[in-house]
Amino acid sequence: MQGRLWMSCYRDDHVGVYACVRAKNLKKNTVRIDLRCERVLDGSSSDPSASVADVVWQLPAGVTAQEADGAGTLTLAQGPLQERSAKVKCTLSLAPFLAPKLCQLAGELRYSLAASGADAAPCTGALDLKLPATTFLAPAQMSEDDVAEYVHASELLGQQSAQVVSFALPGRSLAAVAESLPRLVGRCAGLTNLYGIQNQLPPGGELKSQKFLLVARPPGRGASQLPGQESLPDGALIICLCAGLPKDGAMDIRVTCKSCQKQVSDDILAQLANLFRELVEGRLCEAAS
Repeated sequence: MQGRLWMSCYRDDHVGVYACVRAKNLKKNTVRIDLRCERVLDGSSSDPSASVADVVWQLPAGVTAQEADGAGTLTLAQGPLQERSAKVKCTLSLAPFLAPKLCQLAGELRYSLAASGADAAPCTGALDLKLPATTFLAPAQMSEDDVAEYVHASELLGQQSAQVVSFALPGRSLAAVAESLPRLVGRCAGLTNLYGIQNQLPPGGELKSQKFLLVARPPGRGASQLPGQESLPDGALIICLCAGLPKDGAMDIRVTCKSCQKQVSDDILAQLANLFRELVEGRLCEAAS
């Protein structure tokens, strides 16, 4: 399902690069990223007769990928780049990422450009790949009572962020909207590496507000060359509350994220809200698949 969430991470007058953050391997602590590049012909200095070749991504220092060479270079297109390259898989180690925050993974794109009748010249530019904060989480399997006990006893949930996302669902009855909420939250939890728990409801209560707990652990302690990568304190958890309010032809979801750092709460909340939008009315909408 993540395979539909492509984003632009580089563009100049000759080359564009797109990336898609795919599945995370919890056991190996890696994440798969698909990349592809394409010729740009509509830039102010684009030259359709020019030749673009040997497009590579130089990973930032301290970041490794299984498919990169010993110098940390990942080939995106070998030889001349035609209209569009094939997808290139990049299995990125998550060991250097110690904080569950939005990470702008800087790197350098390199390629050769030869105008018609001229020798090839090297070109470089900054490639900026954004890794969502939830990429670095691991589901924390807990019971509702365990979560309640942690919330009561822990001092590591002092930073909170909240947002309401609203959707118009014309033609959907109250019962149909209410029935869809658990699956919607479950899909979002799976995509964001959070463990989901639905609060128990009395008979008929599903037509009113439905509440869900989403729980995850941050990365473990370690060392990193990347800026801003500092581990959260031992025992820290991320706990999110999703309160879904079904209506006739509409739905509101209030998302609250708690952690020990404001930026962690903000970044995870932003990704949850974004994925709810994608799932309900965007690229991950089941009606559109």
